[in-house]
Amino acid sequence: MKGRLDYYLESRRVNSCEQLCELLVCDRVKSVLPEGCMRYVLSIESAKGSSWLGLCELRESIDRYAAAHSAGDKP
Repeated sequence: MKGRLDYYLESRRVNSCEQLCELLVCDRVKSVLPEGCMRYVLSIESAKGSSWLGLCELRESIDRYAAAHSAGDKP
C-alpha cells in the first residue's frame, strides 16, 4: 500500500504536506464535475504538461467552462 501511495505522490509531483492536501481536494472536486467540464480540465492539464492543476487554476478553469456553457452543458 505504501508503494502505491509513494508512486501516486511521485507521479503527481507532490513534495509537501500542503501540496498533498491541495491535490486531494482537487481530485475530489474533479470527481464530481460533469463530463464535459472534466474533459475541459483534463485538456488544460494535458496542454500544460502538468500532472494536475492547483486549486486556484482548477477553480478558474471550472469558472471559464461554466461561463461558456449553459446549464445543459452546451456552448
